[in-house]
Amino acid sequence: MPQLSLQSFLCFIILIGVSMSQCLADTFQVNVLNDDIDESPGDGLCLSSMNVCTLRAAVMEANALPGFDVIELPAGEIIFTLAGEGEEAALTGDLDLTESVLLQGQGAGVTIINGNQLDRIFELPSGFNVQASLSNMTLTHGLVSTGNINSRQGGALRISANSEVTLQSVHFIGNTAGYGGAVYNEGKLSGDQVQWQHNEGLGRGGALNNTGDGFEVVLTDCLFAHNSASSGGALINSADLGGDRGQVSLDRCTIVFNQSTNTGIVLNDTQTDMTISNATISNNQTSDGVLFNDGGAIFHILNSTIINNLAGGIVEVHHTDQLIFMSNSILAGNQGSLGVNCNLRLTSEGGNYFGDLTGCDPTLHVSDILGDDNPNMSPLLPGPNSWHLLHWPLAGSLLIDGGLDANCQAVDLLTHNRPKDSDFDGVTRCTIGATEQSEVIFKSGQENL
Repeated sequence: MPQLSLQSFLCFIILIGVSMSQCLADTFQVNVLNDDIDESPGDGLCLSSMNVCTLRAAVMEANALPGFDVIELPAGEIIFTLAGEGEEAALTGDLDLTESVLLQGQGAGVTIINGNQLDRIFELPSGFNVQASLSNMTLTHGLVSTGNINSRQGGALRISANSEVTLQSVHFIGNTAGYGGAVYNEGKLSGDQVQWQHNEGLGRGGALNNTGDGFEVVLTDCLFAHNSASSGGALINSADLGGDRGQVSLDRCTIVFNQSTNTGIVLNDTQTDMTISNATISNNQTSDGVLFNDGGAIFHILNSTIINNLAGGIVEVHHTDQLIFMSNSILAGNQGSLGVNCNLRLTSEGGNYFGDLTGCDPTLHVSDILGDDNPNMSPLLPGPNSWHLLHWPLAGSLLIDGGLDANCQAVDLLTHNRPKDSDFDGVTRCTIGATEQSEVIFKSGQENL
């Protein structure tokens, strides 16, 4: 039976500013792991022919009713069994979300939705203006295999223009599509503590493909690991020519062990403004550039660590333009065919550590450190949570208190406050890279974090 216990919360917290009619929310509690349709969508009862509430039945009811509905998922693995495609009523294949909805699991390691390689898992179809929130779940084994490679979009989730998705503690694992192995986004996407692992984009965007007119993406505390694609092994951004620019922000994210066979791990393409801050970008592999910038796109890289990639470091296609800006970041120890650490143009805004700049045409700042390709850091280590991996500056490293306070981020990868007096010289200064010093001042590389 539907319950209205969360109605006030939805009206006053989630849907501030919308009309009262949109606040009439129903709550559906999924009580089985089966994949069956609803008997009578729109009657307010989530009931299959077996008189139980399945996820598919709950979605069908939510689609048929006005308002921002809530679907509460149980622990366990829901495996899709109803194959089919080409309809937007959630009858077969993927679950089409055509009305705004909040889907709540019991935990990313507890509630699992398995597409069973029958179709993608969720779609916000074209022609609808939908707000959806997904939390505390894993989406796995979604597959889009029909049509040309560029029409196979979003193995786990497809977000059409004019729709918006918020993710909280969601894991995308082992999904496959042509563009956007896990997620294909044309609208607005925000997420916190989202992990993208072992997804495959056969064309572009191993985990995430952002495209269209004026898309917006904000991710914090995220992990991209072991994803692969032809181009953009972790993710790709490409806005429409002549439309609004795309906007992408990644803060406190880890991008490691991703691969692409052609171009870029993070491919920032046409008319997109992308900011990466407090990030670890390490141990990725591609033919040219772990960060690849093209098409008039703009990169801002703040307090980030870009080392040990078999991909080269940063590649900017347009030599004459100033489109890549770095501050308080590390660029060293990378290997690639288009320059060791960077290729063509790069503009420093101060406080960076640069290794070998062969093949690069940088505009340097007086505060930059020009060192070698060994910035004296630990190997890649696990952080205190599942979504962060990091390299610590070791004792005596020039990185410690080596940055520029003017561009220092307020917190680091692990949310430690910046800046600190980490070398005890009486002067508080920003440490270069993703990690400021914590309670253990000098890391040996062997600590259990």
